[in-house]
Amino acid sequence: MTYSTNYVLRLSPKEGETTVNVTVKPEGEIEIIVAITRGNKQIATTTFTFKSDMDIKALIEILKWARVKSLEKQGYKVVL
Repeated sequence: MTYSTNYVLRLSPKEGETTVNVTVKPEGEIEIIVAITRGNKQIATTTFTFKSDMDIKALIEILKWARVKSLEKQGYKVVL
């Protein structure tokens, strides 16, 4: 029997408490569920399911470069 693998990340952006749940399904698909909570009420949930490794790689790369730009704008010198 093959099981899914789950990863959970809790974030605190301006929009409210956010949970990112990443599941790698037995067939290799990656499902990302983003849920935003205000108080004790969940106000938004979005699900993305990816079969393409290129989509996941692109998402990782764009977040990396956004982080670099953010740090530079905050006055840090970024060395890659």
